[in-house]
Amino acid sequence: MPIIGPFFGRAAEAAQLETWLVTERCRVVALLAIGGMGKTSLAAQIVPTLAAHFDLVICYRCSMRRHLRSCSAPFPSALSNQQIGSLPQRPEQQLQLFFNTLQNQRVLLVLDNLESIMQADQAGHYRAGYEAYEQLLYGMATQQHQGQLVLTSREQPAVQTAGARHGVRAFASSAWAG
Repeated sequence: MPIIGPFFGRAAEAAQLETWLVTERCRVVALLAIGGMGKTSLAAQIVPTLAAHFDLVICYRCSMRRHLRSCSAPFPSALSNQQIGSLPQRPEQQLQLFFNTLQNQRVLLVLDNLESIMQADQAGHYRAGYEAYEQLLYGMATQQHQGQLVLTSREQPAVQTAGARHGVRAFASSAWAG
């Protein structure tokens, strides 16, 4: 996460995020708003507070240059404690190994700027080559594990439609007014 300067005016949002992640243990929390509203700053502000509640915190900035299949991030930090010879090459194998890790470790994964890997012409869907992120979000929302995900995006990913029954919460753009 970027280093941020003084942070003002988002105490209520920060407190709500902490409740969702620490008390309610929501699996996926999305910060959704137009650019410039402070999604990344809010996420960066809460990470140090939340870190004490997790075994590992992984912050990852999404970009079109980063395929899960080509660089395997954000998984190496979580998988480094595993007794594996080498990281699997296929994204689905990496995801399975990551979710296996989440069975034994409480991990907070922060994905920033998720919209950068979304299709421009189909809202909520991923560009070709980035489907592993969709699998990651779906798994975070639906599988039993100790991991939690915070994502920032200008666009609502399709996994959000899973709703509260899967421990998914969102701050949408209307909540950022003020």
